[in-house]
This record gives sequence, structure tokens and C-alpha cells, in this order.
Amino acid sequence: MRRFLPFCAAVAAIVYGCAGGGSTQGFATGNGDSGAEGDGTTDATSMDSGKNPKSDSGTPITDSGSSSGGDSMIPADAQTCVHNDDCTGPNLCTTGGYQCLGGLCIPTGKPDNCDDGVPCTADSCDAATNKCVHTPSDSSCPNGEYCDPVMNCVSTLPCTAGSSICDRLDTNACAGLWTCDSTLLHCVQSSPPCQMVTNATTSCAPGNDAGAGDAGAVTCSWTCNSGYDHIVWTGGVPSQVTSFGSPPPAGGCECQKTSATDKPDLMFVDSNCDGIDGTVADAIFVDTVSGLDTNSGAIDAPVKTIGKGIVLAFGSSPAKDVYVSKGVYAESVTLASGVSIYGGYDASNQWQRSNGNTTTISGSSTAVIAKGSTTAQDIQLFTILSADASGTTSTGDGNSSIGVLIADTSAGVTVAGCNITSGNGSAGNASAAGTVGTGGANGGGGSGQSGGPAGSGCSGANGGAGGLGGSGVANGTQGTGGTTAGSGGQGGSAGPPGNAGSCSATSSSNGNSPTGSPGNGNPGPPGTGGGAGADIGTFDTSGNYVPAAGLPGSTGFPGGGGGGGGGGGGSAHSGGLPCIDCSSSVNGGGGGGGGGGGCGGNGGVGGHGGGASIAVAVVSSSATVTQTIMSTGGGGNGGTGGTGGGGGAGGTGGPAGSAGSNSNICSTRTGGNGGNGASGGYGGTGGGGAGGSGGPSVCVVYKGGAPTVSGTQCTNAGGGNGGPGGSNGSANASTGTTGAATDTKSAN
Repeated sequence: MRRFLPFCAAVAAIVYGCAGGGSTQGFATGNGDSGAEGDGTTDATSMDSGKNPKSDSGTPITDSGSSSGGDSMIPADAQTCVHNDDCTGPNLCTTGGYQCLGGLCIPTGKPDNCDDGVPCTADSCDAATNKCVHTPSDSSCPNGEYCDPVMNCVSTLPCTAGSSICDRLDTNACAGLWTCDSTLLHCVQSSPPCQMVTNATTSCAPGNDAGAGDAGAVTCSWTCNSGYDHIVWTGGVPSQVTSFGSPPPAGGCECQKTSATDKPDLMFVDSNCDGIDGTVADAIFVDTVSGLDTNSGAIDAPVKTIGKGIVLAFGSSPAKDVYVSKGVYAESVTLASGVSIYGGYDASNQWQRSNGNTTTISGSSTAVIAKGSTTAQDIQLFTILSADASGTTSTGDGNSSIGVLIADTSAGVTVAGCNITSGNGSAGNASAAGTVGTGGANGGGGSGQSGGPAGSGCSGANGGAGGLGGSGVANGTQGTGGTTAGSGGQGGSAGPPGNAGSCSATSSSNGNSPTGSPGNGNPGPPGTGGGAGADIGTFDTSGNYVPAAGLPGSTGFPGGGGGGGGGGGGSAHSGGLPCIDCSSSVNGGGGGGGGGGGCGGNGGVGGHGGGASIAVAVVSSSATVTQTIMSTGGGGNGGTGGTGGGGGAGGTGGPAGSAGSNSNICSTRTGGNGGNGASGGYGGTGGGGAGGSGGPSVCVVYKGGAPTVSGTQCTNAGGGNGGPGGSNGSANASTGTTGAATDTKSAN
């Protein structure tokens, strides 16, 4: 709709040269449209020869009033306008340009000036549509700002929900696409289409239609950073991957490679990135669930038993280690030289390793043996159970339960991250009684006038010899007293002699027998009871535990020798004519020899020791026990000590010799008989044996150098009770020692 202004207003408002670069001519400057845009000048060529402005059809603007203020210079076809863009015409982009002045489109005769006054827009006249085009140029704005055709550079580009304004920002699909946020009403950018992947470098390749808002226009790929790999499992076998496309693995390049080889460790680090904690190529794999002992032992063909795994590992060149999956293995395990065993794996989860994968060795009374290796070995991350011991050894000692036995391995064995429980030790047997002492020899009998020889006794406790009979009118001789040996029983006293008979020219009498007897040897004192043994035994050269027995009782002391009998008195004939010379002698009988003292009885044997309960035994080896929980059962009770043996009987005294006799026409006279020898004393009873020591209950026992022990826990059920001591008839020997119960103990 056209609008006509009063002349004065029109004259005041008309400004020429806005579309060009010349000076204002013919009219005063005065732009009444604050929205008019241009360079502020009007070229004279836009007026006719009469200096009258032209309309867009070339018709001069008429003056409706006087030049003094009442005229109106308004083209007949004038258009109202607010911006230059409101002006229309047939050839605005060539010579028919207009300028918006005073609310009217004023012809300039030049191409349309499309400058909208917004610095960040690229302004041009589109000849095809005969209109100005204002193209936003984001590159004209500072970084992080965008061109708004109205507000110039802004930090957020306004938009209308559903509009395509934001699409122009999609210059790089790899950076993320732009859309209009329906709440905020400004353009927002989505996340980049290629996600970040752990330990990897992301690559994004735009497609041909990048920037068109098509998220499929990019190709994403990733390359592991230096020193990192991604592990791919195929058919149960891992392989290393260093680059990949979409979709990326959830864990990214999860493995950091720090070494070429990897020994299993308690941090479970796969330091060589071959897929597991450890080295796949250096191991035989064992799984009680899926394994078969006819398999090769490869990671995808495990064997079923640890024992078979060790055989295959030792048979490899060089020897391999054995990796064992979780589960219970009811077998005792003996390591081969140079072969280590590692538990805690999960064959059903790509042989990953953790503390939650319980790998149990449930063995006999000795569950795991590492003996005689020339290279270092590991026993790592196992639950180890040794069974309760039963019965006794061939010597009567209780058997022991040992979780891990390490013997004769100077190269070193490390037990780490294990949970070891040993069973109970068994009881030791009661011991035998001491044997009876040897008896003393009997004394010899007197022979005629000769005294009987002494009976020999134990340790020189001999009997005394018999005394001689008197020859003629003479007293017999005294027997010899019995011998006392050491601290043995006192020897018997000598037998007294018999007195001689009388003889004179007128009379004579018989010889006399002794009026007293020799003394018997006294019994020997008893032996003492055995003392208690140590609270822990030792190990033999084969690594077998030898329990501590009670000490035996001592031997009883010998009895004293019996005294020898005295000789009988002699005599002679007399009594009157014709027997007055006493020349016919009659001899007395010799005394009998004393019996020898008996030997003391032998001491009772000490009771047999109870078997031990030991979590880890280290014998003549270098060993380390670390980060391991240990529990021990009860030690076996010690056996009863043997009773003391009885003392040997003393020898009996020898009989006396017979007295001589002589008869003549005058009378008959006899000598006195000798005395019988006395008996030797009994040997003392042997001392009782002490009770056997109870078996120890100790987490780590060692013989030789002490192992290194750190970060461990120990619980023990207590040592076994010592056995009762044996008796010697008057006193009991010592009760055996209670077995040791502690964390660490030397068995040297």
C-alpha cells in the first residue's frame, strides 16, 4: 500500500546516494527510517534533467507545493518501506536499485545496496529472485560465536523448534551434529559420533555428505596407544589386537604391556598382554570340570588333575608351570624339580584370575610336597587341606598331618596367598616295660675242708668265698663278706668260723660248726624314672617328622653279694690210754660261698610321641611364606611310658662243706661243719619310662635355617597331651611334655 507524505516531510526525508559511494546532491540529508541501510549518499544520476527524483518507473517526482515548504515531492508509484529489502522492482540487481528513505523506496538508478548493517552477514543481490540475500558467515565471528542475521555475533545461535537454522553449523560431522533445543531455543551440538575408548586414539573419517546432519556420514576407528593392547578370545585362545573399528570393545585397550614374560602374581596383572595373569606359552592348564588327562594341557585343552599337569610340565623343555582352575582336587601333590603351581584361575571365564576363584588341594596326611628342586618354585593361591593322621609309624610314634612339606631345596620355595589347614596328629603308642635284670650266680658249695667259691654278681657285686675248715685242733676261718658294687645294695657280712674241738691226754671233743650265719646281700636301689621329652620332635634326612618320645627310666642298681659261710672247727683224738697223743686230727668243713648280687632291672621305655599338626614344614631348605592364612589341628597325645623292669635275683649261697670224721679204739671224733653261704641281693627295679611328648600344633616348623615369614595369620588347636609316666613299683616317671602350640618353631 502506498503512502503520501506532506511535501515538507518528503523533502526533509529524501536522501540520495545510499546505494552508491558519491556525495549527496540536490536534496538535503535526512533519513527518517532508522532501519535504512546504505552508505549515506545519493548520486545525481538518479534524477532527471530537471533534478527531480524519479520513481521506480522513471516518472519524475512531482512537486505538489511550493519549494518554500508546501510542495510535496512524492513519486506517483512510491513504495513504503522499512528496510531496503522492502523495495521491489524489475531489475534491482542491475540499474534499478532503491533506497529506503523516509519510509519510501527511493530509486537510485544503481544496483540495489543489500547491506543490512550486520557485519557478520555476507550481503548480495540475487538476480534470479531480484532480492537481497543475507548469508550468515560464522567465520566472521570470534571462535565460539555464531552469526545471527539480526544480532550479529552471538555465543548461542537462536533458533525455532523444527527449523533448519542449526543445520548450517554441521560443517564437521566428526565433531557432532547441531539441532535446535526446543526448550532453550538455541542450537546445541551433540556429542562426537566417535566415542572415546580407554587407552586408545580415536580416528573419525567424514563421509561425502558430512555436514548434512547424517550421523552415518562418518567412519570411526581406534588404535591402541603405545604399550597397550586389546585381548580377543577366539575358541578359548587369546590373541592381541592393537586396532579396531565400530563397535569398539567395552574395555578398550585394557591391557598395558610392561614386559615380554609374565610370572603369575597376587596383583593378577597381565604384564605381557597375552590374555591372562601369567604366560600362556609357558604353562600347562588344569581344570577339574572340563579337563581330561588325555588332553595336551594347552589353554583350550586342559588336563583334569594337578598330578598330570606336573608330569606334562616337567616333561616340557624347558619345564613349564602349572595353572590350575578353581574347584576341588582330591589328590596329594608332589612337585617336580623346576615346576611351580598357581591356583586362582577360572577356566569358564577365559582363565581370568582372582581371589574369589578358590582352588583346593584336598590331600592325604601330607597334601603338598616340594622336595629336592634345583630351581626356585612357587606354590601360589591355593587352599590346601591335609587329612587327619591315623595309626602309628613302624616304631610306634603317632603319624603327623602336614599341609606343605618343603625339603632339601636350596634354590627356594615361595608359598604365597595360600590358605593352609592341617589335620590332627595321631596318638603315640604306649611303650614296653624294662626288661628284668640278670640274676647273680650261686655261691659254690664247700668241699671238705675247702670253702666254696663266691658266686659272681652284677657289676662285681660278687658273693663272699666260704671259710676253710679247721685242720686238727684249730678254729675254722671266717667266710668272706659279699661285695658292694657302686651304689648298689650292700654286700652281706662274712660268716663266722666254727671253734675247734679240744684234745688232751685224757680227753677230746668234736670240732664246732659256726654259731652265726653270713649276711645276705642287700637289694639294689631302684632306678629313677625317665624325664619328659621336648615339646617338639625333629625331622630325619628324608624329611619325615620324628615325634619326641619320653625319656626311658634308668636301670636299677645291683644287689649286694652274699657273705661266705665260715669254716667249721677241727679236732683230734684223745681220751686216755692208749690215745693220749692227740695225733689223729679231724678237719672241720669248709664254708659255702656267698651268692652274687642280682643286676638291676632295665628302665621302662619312654612313651612314644604324638604326631604333629603342621601347616608348613621347612627342612634343610630356603623358603618364604607370605600372605598366607594357616590353621593347624591338634597334636596327637603321647603314649604311656613303660614300667621299670624287675631286678635280677641274687645268687643263692653255696652249701657248707662236710666236716671230717676219724674213729679209733679210743673214740670217734668229728670236725665242725662249715656254714652255708648267704644269698646275693636282688637288683633294684628299673625306673619307669616317661610319657611320650604330645605332638606339636605349629604353623611353620623348620629344621636348618629359618624361613622368611611375613604377612601371615596363624590359628592352632593346641599341642597333644603328654602320656603318663611308667611306674617302678614305688614311683611313677614323669608325665610327657605337652606338644608345642605356636606360630613358628625350630625342630633342630
